Amino acid sequence: MIKKILIEGSNYCGKTTITNILKYQIPGATALEFHDFYHQHILKQSDKIIQLTTKDDFENIDKQELDKAEKYLKSRNKFVLEYLKRIKHDNTIIERSFLTQMVYRNLLFKIEEHSGLFEIEKLFAMENVKLILITATSEAILERMNNDNPKIILRSAESIPFHLKDPKILIKKNELYNFYFNQLQFINKYRIDTTGKTPEALSEFIKHVLES
Repeated sequence: MIKKILIEGSNYCGKTTITNILKYQIPGATALEFHDFYHQHILKQSDKIIQLTTKDDFENIDKQELDKAEKYLKSRNKFVLEYLKRIKHDNTIIERSFLTQMVYRNLLFKIEEHSGLFEIEKLFAMENVKLILITATSEAILERMNNDNPKIILRSAESIPFHLKDPKILIKKNELYNFYFNQLQFINKYRIDTTGKTPEALSEFIKHVLES
């Protein structure tokens, strides 16, 4: 049976590490990585918004501008689902989808109603997708963020959205991932806490998920 894997998780939790392990254990798998939710989709569809970095920038967005981004993300989800339905022989690894969208809707716009996305969840489950949430402790996230500071400095501070550089927001984001993950009805869902885990231990866990 072909493997369809969806990876979700916040920054500094180990998504890249787990994705690389999956690619090693499933040679030749197609990888679909979605790294932007709302930020660029709002900027690229708006003639009015020039900057979108601070908390106020996001919270003051006009509903019409937000609706455009929602419409685009809905079409992207539809595309991914159509792809999953059609593939018959290709293993697929997807990085971030409806769970990330739930988190960002709450985090950026204080939207707590996600019935449409919970319906998307059901459609993913019907395609026998295995969902893996990558998480870590707050202490581990802060330590990894501090170690990553040289990379952040290379970018203009003004160009980085607040939710990617504020330690408290990063911790809250991880909490939201876990909160919504617990609400999902997904049968094949797995949570991996990467805190203190060696690459070998993570590889063994992934092997178990793939074989289950």
